[in-house]
Amino acid sequence: MRRRPGTPLLLLAAALALHAACGKRADPLAPYVKTPLPPSGLDVSQIGDEVEIRIVAPTTTTEKRPLPVIQLEWLQGPPTGDFTKAATPLLREDVAPGEVRLKRFPRPAAEVRYTVRALNGKARSTPAGLVTFKPAPVPPPPTSLVVTNTANGVELRWTNPLGAEPWPTPSTSPTPTPSPAAGASATPGTSEAAPHPLPSPTPSPTPTPAPATPSPSPSPIPKPTPTPPTGIRIFRTDGAPRLAREPLQAAVWLDPLPKPGEKPCYALRYATSFKPLVESASTESVCAEVRDIVPPDPPGRLVADIGGTFVELSWLASPSPDVAFYRVYRTLDAAARAVAIETQGPVLRIRDPNMTRGPRAYDVVAVDKAGNESAPGAAVRVIVP
Repeated sequence: MRRRPGTPLLLLAAALALHAACGKRADPLAPYVKTPLPPSGLDVSQIGDEVEIRIVAPTTTTEKRPLPVIQLEWLQGPPTGDFTKAATPLLREDVAPGEVRLKRFPRPAAEVRYTVRALNGKARSTPAGLVTFKPAPVPPPPTSLVVTNTANGVELRWTNPLGAEPWPTPSTSPTPTPSPAAGASATPGTSEAAPHPLPSPTPSPTPTPAPATPSPSPSPIPKPTPTPPTGIRIFRTDGAPRLAREPLQAAVWLDPLPKPGEKPCYALRYATSFKPLVESASTESVCAEVRDIVPPDPPGRLVADIGGTFVELSWLASPSPDVAFYRVYRTLDAAARAVAIETQGPVLRIRDPNMTRGPRAYDVVAVDKAGNESAPGAAVRVIVP
């Protein structure tokens, strides 16, 4: 750079430094890889006349960077050949990272393969493996589902589909061969020779051996319950369907979990295979209104005392914790048993102002918060003069 006449040296040096800085290029940054990891947990089932595909969306890229909202693409292709070239997209939708997705598609007429891949913008993951699906005959669902509230829970009864019974017997697991006990000789009838002891001039007293502590017997290893080849799957359908019991080879089942005030709903499916899962469509949901129908325990010993203008009655409390009040019954001579008094709360003493002359009997019952009445305690008989 030539110095113009009249240009200060300081300005010239600054210009030279700026020119040198503009001419130098920085090191290139590594490209940001947006390719997501493939989805996981691919599973294909047949539910009625539909195919259900389950998949879990990835959470990071191949470089372990967190993913934003991405897309999942479900693909179907022929059972053989180059899947990538012949695959047909079934659906594409936005999902959150790590989200579990269940999608159903019409059951194909012939054998196909399925997979799912993740998309982050234009970047695509590798497929989540390939699952071959061979359509099976559609099983019939159970019928006549009846749901009943009982003292022990919600009871379900139904009619199994034709051909389900008699149920096929599941194959039992092979019994493992027990290993030899620790310290046992590998070859029966042989043992290692012990060294001959040296003679001692003065025999020492023989110590009394301590009693041997018996070693605890090993707990038996429980055998795994084999999965039956067919059975009934029970779903709670209040809200999102949730599997309540599987598999069950029966026509009745008791659900002990619902609490009073709840309204659980149930649906059934009949599975003719579990690997792969092939099951019927669901029955119509049937609901139950869970109520407390368990009566409290009866009260204890009843005592009656006759006063001038009343008959005083007292008794021992019922041991049940949910007693709301007590109901006293009176039976006059030649009359029917009738309610005489209901207490205000769980009190244990009342006065009956009825002083009709003649013999009578009293008995008392406990009533809980749901209105259930206990059995009567022992009756007491008196005569009003």
